[in-house]
Amino acid sequence: MARATVGPLDLTPLRRHRDYRLLYVSQSVSFLGSMLTYVALPYQVYRLTHSSLAVGCLGLAELGPLLVTVFLGGALADAVDRRQLVLWTEGALAAGSGLLAVYALLEAQLQDDARLRVHAGDRPHPGAQGRAVGSGLVERSPFVHLPHELHQIGDGDGLEGA
Repeated sequence: MARATVGPLDLTPLRRHRDYRLLYVSQSVSFLGSMLTYVALPYQVYRLTHSSLAVGCLGLAELGPLLVTVFLGGALADAVDRRQLVLWTEGALAAGSGLLAVYALLEAQLQDDARLRVHAGDRPHPGAQGRAVGSGLVERSPFVHLPHELHQIGDGDGLEGA
């Protein structure tokens, strides 16, 4: 049985032809962005909903536009300049990925803000006004029945002089 040998990859076309090099690099960047989106979007849906059913519904929701745009895209590619079509579609894909990234960052910031509010509510505040602010942000503590002085030990006015 003859064994096929694989030689080194011929990169001559990439070195010699600037346009081919630009096309190759831009397609690689586009492919990487598409693959990141294919992974990030279901992950983000799962993180938001904690439901594998929602991730499956996302796949179904993506199937309809995919089937429709296959036919429209083919007809559109025949009717207009392909370079312009590629530039517009890749720009739209980049913008969509950018919006998803911004949304993920804003959602993470909102979660961090909510965590800060909850942690601020965990710490007992001196006076009734401070306790009222944090009361709706966290669960009721099992130590609610403790005397008021024990709640304020860390505040500097709890057990002084006692």
